[in-house]
Amino acid sequence: MADPSRGGAFFDRWSATFERDRMSTWFQHYQTRVVDRVAEIGGRELLDVGCGTGWLLRRAARRLAACRLAGADLSRGMLARARETARQEGQEAIGFVQADAGALPFAPASFDCVTCTASFHHYRDPLAVLRSWRRLLRPGGRLLLLESCTTYLPIWLYDRVLRVLERGHVRYYRTVDLVRLTEEAGFRNVRPLWREHGMFCKGKLFSSQVLVEGVVP
Repeated sequence: MADPSRGGAFFDRWSATFERDRMSTWFQHYQTRVVDRVAEIGGRELLDVGCGTGWLLRRAARRLAACRLAGADLSRGMLARARETARQEGQEAIGFVQADAGALPFAPASFDCVTCTASFHHYRDPLAVLRSWRRLLRPGGRLLLLESCTTYLPIWLYDRVLRVLERGHVRYYRTVDLVRLTEEAGFRNVRPLWREHGMFCKGKLFSSQVLVEGVVP
């Protein structure tokens, strides 16, 4: 699970510029593709875990008008920005809650889609978090997990550096590890939908992103 004491102040500070910097442009490129997949599978009740300032949810609101949307994050700063930006864009129906990724305040079987983009590497007990998300999904519901992938050597090296320098970073995973963890959590038909890696990707020096999908039986 995420630890409220690990890196929270960093994300509170980052919230002021989060959607205007180069990193955010990189995030948004991949989050758009996640929303595309939600649209393909016909998601109608979506929870985004580690939602940050809510960009993915606002994108989904524009794309999926009938979809009930909720976001959860630990950072007060990110959530304050998320609520204000949603209000400014007339999307007050999006619900935001401050909560740990493994202890979300929703009833079992509340959603048909859970997304998590670029925050899974903060969780100290990833299997417990995945199991908690499975409980929130209805039978047939989908998990869409987007994360950096250490199958690509530069990301493997970068992960080792972040473990030392960044307080909130726990670890990145290989694609096979993400698939295995998702299967152990009780999901079925787990597969990587796509993976992209290389140098100078969408404003980053190097990047390797994988989108893993799992289905609740």
